Amino acid sequence: MGDVISVPCFLFLSYKLLPYYTVCDLVARCGNCRNWRLLAPWNGAKITVPVKFIGGDKDIGVQSFGTEKYINSGAFKSIVPDLEVTVIEGHHFLQQEQAERVNSEMISYLVKFTSQEASS
Repeated sequence: MGDVISVPCFLFLSYKLLPYYTVCDLVARCGNCRNWRLLAPWNGAKITVPVKFIGGDKDIGVQSFGTEKYINSGAFKSIVPDLEVTVIEGHHFLQQEQAERVNSEMISYLVKFTSQEASS
């Protein structure tokens, strides 16, 4: 893997579409997430914060490289103990294809934490 090169990588996006992308989407498109040497210090680390994973049932990222098996086998949950997985109908751009469903999933997930805070 090569070194990270600083380039204006957001040229492919119009400012109108920018709000629909997460920081991770944008970083991945720049190649920073693909520089495995930068990630080496975290090899084997567990993610200890609560995580909501929303994937599309027709997303090539879910269907490829054993990702679906990784999710369904419990291996994903072994490194992300507080993981909640939801797979909904759609492809890679769920935030655009299924905006209402994705928003509903995210809001219901976040509400759990405000409810826990209020009861504490």
